[in-house]
Amino acid sequence: MRFRLLLVGCLANAAISASAAGAIVFSTAIYVMNIDGSGVRQVVDVDGYTALRAPRWSPDGKHLVFSGLDQKTRLRACFVVAVDGTGLRKIG
Repeated sequence: MRFRLLLVGCLANAAISASAAGAIVFSTAIYVMNIDGSGVRQVVDVDGYTALRAPRWSPDGKHLVFSGLDQKTRLRACFVVAVDGTGLRKIG
C-alpha cells in the first residue's frame, strides 16, 4: 500500500495528513510529493492568504481541504481544491 503525506508550514511545525495514494505539502502554497520525496509539485497558492494550515484529504483522495489567513482582515477561511490544482473554492 502506498501512502501520500500532506504537510503544511515549515517542516519543524508541520501538519501531516495521510491518504492511501502518496504526498507532502509545505510553505505558503500547497505542494504534494511522494512519500520518498520525489515528484514534488505545487497544487495551489491562494492569492491574498498566508499561513495555509490543517490540510486534509477527501475520503476519495481527489480533493484537499485547508484553511488560510486573509492578509487584510486577519480572519481564517476554508478552501477546497482538487489534487490536480483545479476548482479552488472558498467554502467558509
